[in-house]
Amino acid sequence: PGTGKTTVARAIARVLFGLQLKPSDKLVETTGLDLQAEYLGQTAAKVNALLGEAKGACLFCDEAYTLGRGQFGKEACDTLVAGMTSEEFKDVLIILAGYPHEMDEMFKSNAGLKSRFNHFFTFPDWHPNDCVAFFQHCAKRDKFMQ
Repeated sequence: PGTGKTTVARAIARVLFGLQLKPSDKLVETTGLDLQAEYLGQTAAKVNALLGEAKGACLFCDEAYTLGRGQFGKEACDTLVAGMTSEEFKDVLIILAGYPHEMDEMFKSNAGLKSRFNHFFTFPDWHPNDCVAFFQHCAKRDKFMQ
């Protein structure tokens, strides 16, 4: 938590819009659990609704590793892969985020998923000294300390 994944996803959406590669700088934010419904068969509709909302824009799914878990996660993952290969959602950029080990496990759970992602970024955890330095920088900038 707190490594800047969502901030970077928002920046990517703005950059792609600025480069005129996307007609919108919109970022639809969700989580792996939010893509899953309570009953089998409802998950696909939930995933497709979010893909539809993200048409011409970006879909950001944090904690995406939950897509590799359980029956509903598998259904969400399968639907996401189907959406990625569908003409209807070809203009949606999908960004998945989560802990590296769990993401690897999720990608192993669906052979077609990993092959559809060709750029991976790792956000290392902050060292405690970096947190202190950042806090001091912000406190000085905002005149809470000298």
